[in-house]
Amino acid sequence: MNEDLMSILQNGENETIEFLTNIEDELTIAKIASSFANTNGGSLFVGVRKNGKIAGTEPSESFSLISNAIDNYCSPSLEFESAIYQLDFKIILEIKIQKSTYIHKVIDINKPKIYIRYNNFSLEANTVLKRYLELNKKNVSINAIEELQPLLNILKNEDFLSITQLVKKILYKREKVEIQLAQLLHLNKIEIVLLDGGFNYRIKN
Repeated sequence: MNEDLMSILQNGENETIEFLTNIEDELTIAKIASSFANTNGGSLFVGVRKNGKIAGTEPSESFSLISNAIDNYCSPSLEFESAIYQLDFKIILEIKIQKSTYIHKVIDINKPKIYIRYNNFSLEANTVLKRYLELNKKNVSINAIEELQPLLNILKNEDFLSITQLVKKILYKREKVEIQLAQLLHLNKIEIVLLDGGFNYRIKN
């Protein structure tokens, strides 16, 4: 496993891997954990710097903080597995979270929020992504592909567009555009572009 772990550390963070030098706060842990569960699962490695260098951690204390974070902030709570590794006389704690059949929310100042994993970020979901998660969790089949073609045709002629730009170009109501974008994401026809903190959409190569 040490060879596999070294490969993970060298390749860096991505959609399913997050490094933390230490436990920053419970809310941050809840956002990362729920984003993994809501997307494709993943592993949180505690005791690892963002550049993949080993810092080490005290595993029992880190495990306790993570367990509390998930119990206190994730709704519904989620299950996870843990593993401990020793490299260069330092301890690394892995928290492994599977993709869930539920949509997990984070209770942030009494307001529930939904997070997804995108590249190496845990991002708060907008309306499109919330609709996409519902389709994904329910494994909904989408048959009326022809209804989505006008939106696809617009996206084919642009590098990427925001929802507001798409609404102006296609002259649909915003809700319809959001629904169709969620369906296209579910069909793996388009992908997200994160630009200046906002979500944009483009044809998937």
